[in-house]
Amino acid sequence: MVIKNLKQARRQKIRYRIRKKIKGTPTKPRLCFFKSNTALYAQLIDDTKGHTIAAVDSRELKKKDKAAAAKIGEALAVQIKAKKVTDMVYDRSGYLYHGVVKTFFDTVSAKINKA
Repeated sequence: MVIKNLKQARRQKIRYRIRKKIKGTPTKPRLCFFKSNTALYAQLIDDTKGHTIAAVDSRELKKKDKAAAAKIGEALAVQIKAKKVTDMVYDRSGYLYHGVVKTFFDTVSAKINKA
């Protein structure tokens, strides 16, 4: 697949490099994050079965800022706790770990690890 946009091509290369190294298992699923032009999406995935365990998005919020990332992080943490998952592998999908991505992952890990 040829991507004409250099920024997208760079992110795609990084994304493939990340995905080569991490896999989600039933005991330690993969937490995947994606940013579109309009919303933020996150899924907890078991790669051995190819199943999505939990998923959230920010479409009804109509935003994709840090506040929206924190809200979907809290919503996903509630779903994850209900499934009794304590450990996960973070998949940042080629995005730099700052801003919205960092806020999302920090919120999820704080809510999961809170007693």
